Amino acid sequence: MTTSTTRLFSKPLLYIDPAAEDDHAALDLATSFSNAQSEPLTIVTVVPKPEWKLLGHSGRAAEVLQGVTEHAREKLESVASAARTRGARVETRLLEGNPHVELIGAAVAGQHGLGAKTMAGSLENARTAYGSMARKLLRSCPGAVLLAHPQLNKIDRVVLALGCENTADGPTDICIRTAQAAREWADFAGAPLEVVHAWHPYGEWIVGKRFPSTDPFEYAQAEKLAAETHLSETLSHLPVEIPSDHVHLKEGKPETVIPEYASNAAGDLLVLGSVARSGIKGMLLGNTAENILERVNCSVLVVKPADFVSPIQ
Repeated sequence: MTTSTTRLFSKPLLYIDPAAEDDHAALDLATSFSNAQSEPLTIVTVVPKPEWKLLGHSGRAAEVLQGVTEHAREKLESVASAARTRGARVETRLLEGNPHVELIGAAVAGQHGLGAKTMAGSLENARTAYGSMARKLLRSCPGAVLLAHPQLNKIDRVVLALGCENTADGPTDICIRTAQAAREWADFAGAPLEVVHAWHPYGEWIVGKRFPSTDPFEYAQAEKLAAETHLSETLSHLPVEIPSDHVHLKEGKPETVIPEYASNAAGDLLVLGSVARSGIKGMLLGNTAENILERVNCSVLVVKPADFVSPIQ
């Protein structure tokens, strides 16, 4: 990987699931990325707090909790040791409580710009592969979230996903921010960058019925032109022009079009933007991003707006 990197994702934080068998994918990416940034890598694991009223019947709940804690500490140190052998400056934190709450709280307190974890669950089922933990991070983590495919060895291709609302407005901050992130991750990985922009003429079916003077075809063409303009303006903020054969403008809803380009290859990294509220024009909203995650089975980088504030503090 090259040493070109971005300051959008400063102070990377890596989450290690104490119950997972293999976290190498996120570890490899997070270690390489932190080295490229010359910043320390914070590695966190969380021991789930037990429900004593449910676990105390055998009289061994305290003993089991101690065993879980010791296992988590050993795994944390093992992963940290592996990162240190690769030249990373590592800080570790062993927390106890609700995993996603503790992890997001640590990310907020430490002002981490990137949270990384390896995908969990069934690789044959994207819905379970991303898991509930990933979805909670997507919705509430203060910075970007990197979900690494368990079989990822290196990034072979970066796919930038755009889902414009096709308004007359110029690109929003999250559009530009996500495009820059995709460009910089492609440079970091030494991988080609492709862009897929999904667009569809909202309410096309009603235009001919409610607005007789408006031709539905002309309406659709106007929406397409707006999408082309928006895409061009967004990509103009990148330092290097993307070859035209790597830019794809496709009609259809983002949750349908984008998975067609984000293949199930373990080496793909899909970069998309997400916001946790509606009303921001020009980018994939939170629900759309989650719908896309259910239909792809590759590594994903989800970028947040610069002014995003986590509901967990």
